[in-house]
Amino acid sequence: MKHQLKILKVAVLFIFSLAITFSSCKKKEIQGPKGDPGTPGNGGNTNISNSDVFVIGTTQWQPTSADSSLWQSTYSTTLITKEAANSGSVKLYYQIGSAWFELPYIDADLYTQYGYSEGTLKLIQSDVHGEKIPRPETGYYRLVILSKSARMAGNHSTNEALSENKNNSSNNH
Repeated sequence: MKHQLKILKVAVLFIFSLAITFSSCKKKEIQGPKGDPGTPGNGGNTNISNSDVFVIGTTQWQPTSADSSLWQSTYSTTLITKEAANSGSVKLYYQIGSAWFELPYIDADLYTQYGYSEGTLKLIQSDVHGEKIPRPETGYYRLVILSKSARMAGNHSTNEALSENKNNSSNNH
């Protein structure tokens, strides 16, 4: 019994000494020689040609029928040029809390989608079962125009645009 207690004390002492030894070790950083400056970048995602955050107010949603099963809102914008409408790619995002969700967007039975042409963006909200729904609430939307080369390459990643414009959206609220 005394022998086991002695071994336990030695083991505990050994563990503590290892802990103290390793916690006091620090890697010494050696600075290398300074390199030549690089060429300045053009900043941002080159696939994004333009981006804008805007608000669609509740009163901007209009029913398309007497039963209010379909609501639409039209937003005029100079960002959707003829070239963007015909050759580029237009993406639309809806903000919920601090996150952005790409349209079309489904929330339970509500379906929000969009269409566009030169200078115009049309949003439509409906119930997936064709039921009567209340007028949509005010919401923040982000319009992202991708270049023709991005569309041709199939590169529709806009995460950089969303994070780049994060500060803009907080200023616009």
